[in-house]
Amino acid sequence: MTRCAFQVEKHSSDSSWTSVVAQGRYEEFPDTEQWKQERLHAWSLLQRFSDWWEIGALKPHEMPVQNASPHVFFGIVLKDISGRMVVPD
Repeated sequence: MTRCAFQVEKHSSDSSWTSVVAQGRYEEFPDTEQWKQERLHAWSLLQRFSDWWEIGALKPHEMPVQNASPHVFFGIVLKDISGRMVVPD
């Protein structure tokens, strides 16, 4: 079991913000028949965003692929969620 935590923030133009911290257990979905449905579901969620795979920098010219890495699909089984929200008066 691998414990994990992550934080998500949302800021609005009117100075309001929301911050959520979630804690749970990291669970990898290996490329096996047992995890096939979970991997397909994860892939379907990623396909909703056309640029999910893009890195945060622009390369000036095409770079040849040396070795392709396999996709790593994972889920987080949530245990605790907490958060804060600020809304201006």
